[in-house]
Order: sequence, then structure tokens, then C-alpha cells
Amino acid sequence: KSIILRLTNVYGLGMADDKLLPRIRHGNTTTLHAGVLPFEYVHVDEVVRQIVHSIQQFDNPVFKSYTMKLSNGIATTVEELINVATSY
Repeated sequence: KSIILRLTNVYGLGMADDKLLPRIRHGNTTTLHAGVLPFEYVHVDEVVRQIVHSIQQFDNPVFKSYTMKLSNGIATTVEELINVATSY
């Protein structure tokens, strides 16, 4: 039996200040490369919920191995993140 959780870009409390979202939050956007490639993000709380749920399902006698991508399903570019963050 196996569970594979593929995490996209995880964000939330406790992120190092040199990571993308904290840098944007602190207004340090001048050195970011605002590329056009979108990325998906997922909050750390959702990751923890899914890990706990997966562990709970593991002992079920009808459990089947699976792989799951954890993401919010919304692709966002760095430029879009900066625009949202600076509009608040």
C-alpha cells in the first residue's frame, strides 16, 4: 500500500523571509523575476489536513494506493501575485 502526495508551492505561517510570498508581503518586489509562467499554490493547513486524512484511510481494508496532487487548482504568475498584494 502506498500514498503519494505531490505538493505544489506550499505557503503559510513560518515561511522563511527570503521566500516569494513573504518577500511580496514585505514589499520587496524589486528583485523578483515577474515571469509569465504560472504556478499553483497550496496552504500548509490544507497539506496537513490531507496528510492526516490519508493516514486515517490507510488502515481501511478496502484501501487502494493512490497519488494525489495537492494544489489550489489556480495557476498564478509572480506578476499577478505582486499585483494582488500591492492592491491591499
